[in-house]
Amino acid sequence: MILQQDKKRFWLLIFLVVFGGVGVNPKKSWAADFLDAAAGVDQSFAIGQKQKQFGQAFHQREAYGLPKEAEGPAGEWQMTKKMIVRAAYDGNLFSEYNDPKEDFIHTYTPSLSWMRRGEFTQVTSKLDASYARYVTNHKQSGLSTNHNLNMSYKKNRLSASLVNVFKPRSKFAVGDRGELRSPGKEQVLTWTDNATATLVYKISPKTKASFKFDYSLFFFPVAGNSVATNAQSTQTYSWGPKFTYALTPKLDVYTAYEWEEVNYFQGGNTPSGSEKVSLGADGKLTPKTGLSVDLAYANREYRDKTRPGVDGLYLKTGISRKLSGKLTSSFSYTTDVAEDFNTQAGQEGQSSSDTYQASITWAISPRLSLDGSTSYLIRSKKGIIEMADLENATLKHQREQEDTVFECGTSLTWTPRSYMNFVIGYKFLNKNSTFKNFEYDNHRIAITGEMEF
Repeated sequence: MILQQDKKRFWLLIFLVVFGGVGVNPKKSWAADFLDAAAGVDQSFAIGQKQKQFGQAFHQREAYGLPKEAEGPAGEWQMTKKMIVRAAYDGNLFSEYNDPKEDFIHTYTPSLSWMRRGEFTQVTSKLDASYARYVTNHKQSGLSTNHNLNMSYKKNRLSASLVNVFKPRSKFAVGDRGELRSPGKEQVLTWTDNATATLVYKISPKTKASFKFDYSLFFFPVAGNSVATNAQSTQTYSWGPKFTYALTPKLDVYTAYEWEEVNYFQGGNTPSGSEKVSLGADGKLTPKTGLSVDLAYANREYRDKTRPGVDGLYLKTGISRKLSGKLTSSFSYTTDVAEDFNTQAGQEGQSSSDTYQASITWAISPRLSLDGSTSYLIRSKKGIIEMADLENATLKHQREQEDTVFECGTSLTWTPRSYMNFVIGYKFLNKNSTFKNFEYDNHRIAITGEMEF
């Protein structure tokens, strides 16, 4: 159990954040995003995280609009200094069915960014370091660093951009990536780098063509991880064109092609290549109704042919509605087929999932907003497996694995000043499965603060 003294420190930190006037820009905060960030480690591998990203991003755009371009005099460097403070309670830190372990987490993140605008160019660089302190599970505490570089060029019909996100030291919760788990460890230490180059040319007032190249390195160093985990390190390349046509002034339709190649380090999984063809629509149906639809077919083949390929249809769709001047709601649905290396004997190496998500935002006042969301995911894996009952080891179950995840959360954002604000929120997650081994509940409470100097 957590010591009473540590609980007092946790609530004292919350008091300082709230009444000290520290906060987060509501246009950049979203209930799930900031609650996951407050957990102290990256939650990208958590079940359903990838599937929910589309619905979260769609609702945030519809409720808060697109991020504004940086402002300031051309030809001059501008510096921004920020301090972010987070405090969180996690009721089931390691997602366990039996004997869940709770913890309080304090995270401190100083951040520096530089920006320079030219007549046709803009350069932005951001550097931050984050230290997460776990009150009870001290071994989980650690430092993470992050550097973002964004360069863009725009003149007449041509625009180009290069975005690079380098994280020389980050921690990820193992989550749904069981193949990364080492005995006694529920986190992995990573070095990651992701670079995206995009070129866009406006062919006519209604038509534009673009080409995107993406490189991603995901490295698990032996220092801090097992040799088996290190072998799961990957280098990924993807590239492809996209053509967009403005069907109406506010609604675009598009088609795109993407080739992706994934290579593992020596001793890791089989390298693979995939092709994806997609078409979709994005924009406004009416002044109060937003729409985003992406339908794709993808096929992944493995180099040594010993592993069956993965192919299927992928659908991401969302619709939003401005119920009033202060109330925005949205509903999204995604379905996909994905490769899966976290398998049991008898299972195939792929899974299929369907995700339903509903969200709502209430702009109570110019300085106060309330967000809420709920999602339900159904994931199935083909193949009969056998597992012993957790509560009766002599009882064996043989069936296919199907998991369901229900999640709901809410957050309140307050902006007392233009340079300071804060968010407080709560999230509940319940995972059920055909096997108790994969079931768990979790409650997470967090408050996040940011102040710009």
